[in-house]
Amino acid sequence: MYPNGGRISVLHIISGLGFGGAERMLQKLVLHSDATRFRHEVVSLREVGPIGEELLASGIPVIGLGFPSLAAGIGSLGAALKAI
Repeated sequence: MYPNGGRISVLHIISGLGFGGAERMLQKLVLHSDATRFRHEVVSLREVGPIGEELLASGIPVIGLGFPSLAAGIGSLGAALKAI
């Protein structure tokens, strides 16, 4: 059995949560999946951003790591994953 009330935990890692196609698709996936089966969390390598704020308002946990650039974020991703 899975923790979290039998739900499967899914961690989504994305470069940022500004207004873009990948960000909107992630938002749709998270908000329209079966909440009785899945528990989603989102990590943005940059800031939380406007899509992240919308996810937070919907009750989805979102963390912004605040890396200044995508290269810095990718370079530090190993350290970030160890912290999770």
